[in-house]
Amino acid sequence: MTEFSSAQEPFGAALRTAAIDRAKVRDIAAALGSRAHGVLALVLGLILLIPVKWVLPQLAGLLLLASGWGLVAAKAAPTPLIGSRTIAKPDIERAASAFEKQGWLSAITHPRLPDFVSGPAVYAAAIALILAGLAALLPTTHYLLGLALIVLGLGLAQKDGVGAMAGLALCFGASCYVLTLTAGAAAGAPFAGPWAAGALPWLSEWLEPSPLLPDDHSTR
Repeated sequence: MTEFSSAQEPFGAALRTAAIDRAKVRDIAAALGSRAHGVLALVLGLILLIPVKWVLPQLAGLLLLASGWGLVAAKAAPTPLIGSRTIAKPDIERAASAFEKQGWLSAITHPRLPDFVSGPAVYAAAIALILAGLAALLPTTHYLLGLALIVLGLGLAQKDGVGAMAGLALCFGASCYVLTLTAGAAAGAPFAGPWAAGALPWLSEWLEPSPLLPDDHSTR
C-alpha cells in the first residue's frame, strides 16, 4: 500500500494529490493509503451512532474487519459497490474544498506527530479496527464505539498522531468493554448480567435455563 501524499499534507490536499491521474474510487482509495481507511472508519463511526441494533451495525462490523485486515496486509480500504464508480475532477475539488473550509475541524485535528500514524503504529490501528469490527457485530447500540471510530478516522485521514492515539485508546476501551461483558454474560459471570439484560436481552433470554417440564409418567 503506497501513499502518494506527504504526511505533512492535510486530507484535502492529499485527496487532490491522489486524484491527479485517477478517477475510480478504488484507485483513489489505494493512492490515499491508510488515509482511506481513516475515512472509512469515520463514515462507519457515524453509522454506528444511528440507534439501530440490526443490519447496519453488522454491515459496519464486516467492513471494519476488512479494513483492519487491509491495514495489516498493506491493502487499500474496501470500497464495496462503489469501487468502480468514476468521480469527476470537479466533485473531487468540491469534496476537498468542503473539508478545508471546516476551520473548527482543522483547529482540532491537523498533521502532526507522523510517527504515530505510520510504520508500526498502523498495526495498532489495524488491531483497533478488527476489535471494533467484532464488537460492532453484536446487535446492540454502539454510541461510544461510533465516537471512538470518528476520532480514530479523523486522526488517520489527517495524519494526526495525537488524534490517532486518542482514537486508539477510545477504540480499544469501547471494544474491550463490549466484548468482555458479552463474554462474561455468555459464561454466566455475575458482573455482566445486568449489562447483558439491558444491552443484549436476547443473550440473557437464550442463557436463561428453560423451565423443567413435568414428567408425563408421573402424572398418570
